[in-house]
Amino acid sequence: MALMTGYIMSFIPTYPATLSLDSRNAETGTQTVINTVLTVSSSESVSAIQFDVLYDSDTYEVITVSAGESSISAQKQVQYNTISSGQVRVIIAGLNQNIIPSGSIAKITFKVCSSAPAGSYDISLTRALLSSPTGSSVPVTVVNGILIVSRSAYHSADTNRDWKISLSEVLRVIQLYNSGSFYCACNTEDGYGLTGSSRDCYPHSSDYYNAPDWKIQLYEILRLIQIYNYGSYHPAVGMEDGFALGST
Repeated sequence: MALMTGYIMSFIPTYPATLSLDSRNAETGTQTVINTVLTVSSSESVSAIQFDVLYDSDTYEVITVSAGESSISAQKQVQYNTISSGQVRVIIAGLNQNIIPSGSIAKITFKVCSSAPAGSYDISLTRALLSSPTGSSVPVTVVNGILIVSRSAYHSADTNRDWKISLSEVLRVIQLYNSGSFYCACNTEDGYGLTGSSRDCYPHSSDYYNAPDWKIQLYEILRLIQIYNYGSYHPAVGMEDGFALGST
């Protein structure tokens, strides 16, 4: 009697449309644009799109969302709204039945917090809904993105990044000194605040003596004033605060 060997193959569904986020590298304190890309097969048409973007609001924040080239070519408008901290909803639609071609549908501008630690951070797409020109649902799969953050070489006080410490920048650090302690605050120019609860960010460059203690000491202020008086500074390995006087 002949024996037959059977193989059970798992069924992996394929979708006629994909929404994906770019992955990007960015320095702390800078802005970067991440594209949301639509890829559509020849068997399906998409006329409107909605999705949520989830991100780490303690590390970076959404500045704006604008239309990508594919949305513009289909004469669609892009609207967005912050649902909660770290969650933005994007709607792409128009008063037409034009088909959105494959390509960039939305450009999301993120600002990386000045005090963010270096590392890789997920940016996720959720609640993705795609509609055909007749209003029927289009199945979709999503591909998340990654933002790879590297630490800037600038001093935390140097918020305009000109390798100089200005009087206003010194006064800001004196404000941190006078408060007695400081915290992470992504929504401020230097990434720090006088109140809060989080200390999961990178410590201020002036908080260096005897390991960071989330307080600015008088001698740390005097060191910053020394840099201010000299007129310029540069990174220097082996120095207590990591900086030396003068330009390189």
